[in-house]
Amino acid sequence: MAIKTVGLDEAGRGPLAGPVFAAAVILSPDFSAQTLNDSKKQTEKKTWSDSGGNDFWDKDPYFLLEEKKIFLNENAVGTRYYLINQQNKNVKEFIIWDQYYDEDSAVKMVLNSGFEILEIKQDLPEPGALFVTLKRRSS
Repeated sequence: MAIKTVGLDEAGRGPLAGPVFAAAVILSPDFSAQTLNDSKKQTEKKTWSDSGGNDFWDKDPYFLLEEKKIFLNENAVGTRYYLINQQNKNVKEFIIWDQYYDEDSAVKMVLNSGFEILEIKQDLPEPGALFVTLKRRSS
């Protein structure tokens, strides 16, 4: 009996925010895995979704295009959202920039900015999160 490996994945925002889709794939034994790419390792990604509205983004139904770009050298993620109103076709654009620092780079940046560090906490719920309590240095 031959054993087959099945790849499963889901995509979507979840039952509270929109539909979820699932798919399964069985590849032939001669398929070259070099052509596959993990979406979490891609540096650019675009996704579409639609909503009935009445949520964080808008009260009216809308389509949402999310463009995400990962800047590996800067430990940053830039996300651009295009919100397209389904009724009047107006488009709104939002840009969100997330910067991530390890403790050493955060300390260096803070000390070079005229502040002193009172406390650093790393045990926050978000993995890798860093909370720094600062005080402006007196001159």
